[in-house]
Amino acid sequence: MEINHANTQQPFPLNIGIKADEVNSSFEKYLQAKELQNKSGELIQLSEFSQYEPPITTSVVPSSVINIEQLYERITSDEHLRRKCLNLEKLDKESRRKTKKTVLEYITPSGTFFKRSNNELIKHSGYLCLDFDGLENVNIKALKETLSKDTELEPVLIFNSPSNNGIKVFVQIPQDKETHGNYFDAVKNYIRENYSLEVDKACRDVARACFLSYDKDAFIAAAWQRKILDQNFLDKWFTSTPQKKTVENNTSDTPVPIKINNTAAELKEKLISVNQLVKAIEESKTDITSDYKDWVKIGWALCELGEAGRELFHKISALYSKYDYDQTDEKYTSILQDYDGKVKLATLFYIAGEHGIKIPQQQTSTQIKAGSSPRTAKQRLQDAKQQAAITPLMGAIWQSGELHILFADTGSGKSVWATQIADALSKGKNTFTILSNGNKPLRVLFYDFELSDKQFQMRYSDESGQLYEFSDNLFIDNIDFQKLVEDNPTSKLDDLVINKIRADIETLNPDVLVIDNLTYLKTESTQDTSVALDLIRRLNQLKKEFNLSMLVLAHTPKMKEGTQLTVNELGGSKHLSNFVDSVSAIGKSSKGASIRYIKQVKPSRSSELVFDSSNVITVEMKKENRCLGFHYLDCEYESEHIQTVSTEQRNMEREQKKERVRELHSEGKSYREIEDLTGVSKTTIGTWLKGK
Repeated sequence: MEINHANTQQPFPLNIGIKADEVNSSFEKYLQAKELQNKSGELIQLSEFSQYEPPITTSVVPSSVINIEQLYERITSDEHLRRKCLNLEKLDKESRRKTKKTVLEYITPSGTFFKRSNNELIKHSGYLCLDFDGLENVNIKALKETLSKDTELEPVLIFNSPSNNGIKVFVQIPQDKETHGNYFDAVKNYIRENYSLEVDKACRDVARACFLSYDKDAFIAAAWQRKILDQNFLDKWFTSTPQKKTVENNTSDTPVPIKINNTAAELKEKLISVNQLVKAIEESKTDITSDYKDWVKIGWALCELGEAGRELFHKISALYSKYDYDQTDEKYTSILQDYDGKVKLATLFYIAGEHGIKIPQQQTSTQIKAGSSPRTAKQRLQDAKQQAAITPLMGAIWQSGELHILFADTGSGKSVWATQIADALSKGKNTFTILSNGNKPLRVLFYDFELSDKQFQMRYSDESGQLYEFSDNLFIDNIDFQKLVEDNPTSKLDDLVINKIRADIETLNPDVLVIDNLTYLKTESTQDTSVALDLIRRLNQLKKEFNLSMLVLAHTPKMKEGTQLTVNELGGSKHLSNFVDSVSAIGKSSKGASIRYIKQVKPSRSSELVFDSSNVITVEMKKENRCLGFHYLDCEYESEHIQTVSTEQRNMEREQKKERVRELHSEGKSYREIEDLTGVSKTTIGTWLKGK
């Protein structure tokens, strides 16, 4: 029997040993015949790649199969391919991209498929195809020759791309779908290190397509020269520790995939709701993807379904007037390999609801039962091995993945210190030498509810107007509460603020969240323990859901002069500290108006207590190089900064505070506002204003 390709000058024989009229040329029938022969025990010739007719946008079922020797033969001698590729070279870049999708046949180098989809893989070929585009300024001939002699990578096949501005490189890897992505990452790292080139990351997809091309000078290795990349190569070049991407100084774009642990029952229940929603979207013919950001968010959300979300992504995207199958498929592949579990299906339902399509999201039975079954100790240890290591953000004071509270009295410089920390994290630097940062540059989202834009400018510029150079990784802004309420008049402000933060997190994908300060997130006083604890609970939920490190600033209305800093001074009572990971504080020093000290009052479980009352960090707050900040002086005893205050002086300061309270009250300030500005409790304010 022979399976002929429409544009091939000679057939590719497949010695299956059955009559031609028993099986037609369809790929499905061929597979049935192969299975029959397997059962009969006869030797068969297996081809390695599925081959497809154009156009790639709609042709997803293979028309035939081809092995690597036959592929080389076509690439170097097929006249029909030569003419097509010559015509492509004459077109501009955009026309070339569109035209090749309609005229060129293609293969799936990594295996044979029932149809082009990761879920439809029949057998992995043991090949990985690397795609290098945009090599207009590179000597492609010399590059091909160098790669062909690479004894560590040992390429099997190298040929020019259809447009002659890039190359395709085939290397052999184990025939295992599960390790395919790991080998891609290892090869990508090897290429970057040794050739300073970037491999198209879409090649990580097992079902990645490769257009046929013409290249009479293509390279193919002799059979005896071919080598399968092994575990040694993987150990040397694969970086297993996940690293999030950053905008600045990013040295690796290694994907950070999360293992999608949907059980069959969970996946089935999720698909019921999502399929209902997609059906409603299709019936209404509503395009919910015209906004590019929404389109990407929809893709992220569907990744919760793993590969099962790919077809649904296509169905939703197909309603867009400029829908492109290949572009959509590549986008989903790219998103899925980077999926970190942050965006959930609820985002899809929310976006659809914004377009008037509302289908209730069904809870899975496991959600109703409050999660999956408990893990064994062994499983927990294995899961931990796949998670990112805990690293210091601010030495022993604050570790990655923690919700850290920093508290201080009004005017102590909390905002100054928090901005300094955020600036250092966004640049991958230490705040001080003694406060190490074990991370590359991180994306930081900072909510500053204290300063106006002009006040912020004054802190971070000099007298001539020269501005301090912040990193593009640092996003720092406030929230327009009035607009939030105007746009959502029936919603509670507390919920609106949390939802706004959630939306910003989904958009910016930060590593670190800073909130200055806790008071602004609640309409009720955070001095009420139940109010404060509810807020911390909601912040912890965000932290866990989006894998964030959090720094939250708080006031200390109970602060008393002449006493040591402890959790008892934390607003909302010391019970608040039980629900956060670590706590530090800033104290004013008796040594001078600009001197402060920093102290750990609740150490992290991931580090030790270093900066206690016998070893506080002494700093000076001053402006240097267009930046107001803390400057390290020494480590000292806390007692050196605390001055015992006489009864006479205490009474004098009490009268001054009384006068200040009366003054603020006459200006129309509420009890809460006065409390925030002076640190005097509302009860005491009421007593003083009544003249007692």
